[in-house]
Amino acid sequence: MKQNIVWTILLVGNTLMASTAAFSQERDNPCMADVEKLCKGVLPTGGRVMKCLNDNEAKLSGACRKTLGMVKLEWAACQSDADKLCRTEAAQKSGVSKCLKDNESKVSAGCKSAMNDAQERMDKNHPCVRDAQKFCKNVQPGEGRIMGCLSSHQGELSPACRAVVQSKQEVKKK
Repeated sequence: MKQNIVWTILLVGNTLMASTAAFSQERDNPCMADVEKLCKGVLPTGGRVMKCLNDNEAKLSGACRKTLGMVKLEWAACQSDADKLCRTEAAQKSGVSKCLKDNESKVSAGCKSAMNDAQERMDKNHPCVRDAQKFCKNVQPGEGRIMGCLSSHQGELSPACRAVVQSKQEVKKK
């Protein structure tokens, strides 16, 4: 059971790390208030925020608990695939989500479906996910590196992502 929880946290955390702001920093995220209240000071990398939310599940708001539950259900479908394909140290360093994506031809239909569902939800939750995957896929998340990368591609970004990047730059100037 403990291993199941660890894999769920790793999978969820890695999936949501596709953009540094995807889960722990976006204002319209149903878990934002919970993150600020319960996970203040937790670095938004390596699945740490997801672990914090999971550790504090009983204290979460209803909307956040529902979101966390959906993520867990979707990724439960990938656990056996992750156990088979992503146990190496290299896979752990690059992220379980990346490992599963790299081995997409080998993962089960249920896991592929869960990965697609998670991607769709991420796209809805943050307008820069696709742009970050396109332009910043080799950039290590954290310390504003993804946002810096997106800023350097501002002319190529989707309109919604460009608006987010510009608003973050304006806030930073103040």
